[in-house]
Amino acid sequence: MSESSRKINILVEFSGHSLTFNYNRSKPLEKILVKFCESFDLDRKNLRFNYDGANIRGEASADDMKMEMDEDGSPPVIDGQMFQQGGGARMGE
Repeated sequence: MSESSRKINILVEFSGHSLTFNYNRSKPLEKILVKFCESFDLDRKNLRFNYDGANIRGEASADDMKMEMDEDGSPPVIDGQMFQQGGGARMGE
């Protein structure tokens, strides 16, 4: 497989910001997630990213996440959310 066929366009979105990256399918996604945050002066530690409902760990690649272009040619979309550290509700107190 040629190097160009190993690349995929990936759209990253968060709070009205978006960037498209042309990225190697087998490389860890953390690099583009950090680049996205730097581009919009966001703190990477405060964001979580998901693809198709699954949390993306930085070491995961597009291949690991089974990212594919949509039938209409649209790139896969990674959605960012603010990290919320949760506490559980206490019952009976």
